Amino acid sequence: IIIDAVDECTESAQDEVAQLLYLLMKNIRLLKPFPLRILLTTRPEIHIETALSSYEFRDITRPFKLQDIPRDAVNADISQYLEDGFIHFKFKEQLVVKRPNAVAELTQRAEGLFIYASTARTFIFRNVEGPDEAARRIERLVSETGNTVYTVTGRLDRLYLTVLNQAFPEFLLERPNFPAWIQEVLGSIALLQDQVT
Repeated sequence: IIIDAVDECTESAQDEVAQLLYLLMKNIRLLKPFPLRILLTTRPEIHIETALSSYEFRDITRPFKLQDIPRDAVNADISQYLEDGFIHFKFKEQLVVKRPNAVAELTQRAEGLFIYASTARTFIFRNVEGPDEAARRIERLVSETGNTVYTVTGRLDRLYLTVLNQAFPEFLLERPNFPAWIQEVLGSIALLQDQVT
């Protein structure tokens, strides 16, 4: 059983999450001879870690932190994920001729962050007309301006800015009411008390 993103429950549900985890672990013990495994994915939130690390359930929990995985293994996974995007691209042969080192360059840019690879892959291959456009998108992601050294978060910021700059066609950006509309939508999201699905 996989329970993904436990940390994304709302703040008001923190007590319920801890109680749910307690009940889950308590009842797993009742199934002792049955070979059941439950995988919980979460960011390190104190109320979740406290529930999972309680002395009573220490013998049935096995914490595994992604940051403990060696960078070589992470880079291999990221490279495979990016390679898979190329394999399923309709014009893969032409793109590989144009950008033979693209997977290696993008893997290096990701610096161990799967979110970078995922966003880059979507940006490169979604709604792309052909290999020339995909090659241009790759070039935008891997090219550095000047001698600026980017931190990991700086690279993510740069990636997101590149994607956002491509998100809307020019004619839409030139509409007089477009900035007000964007501000209204993004402002509403920023001020929400609860997360958006």
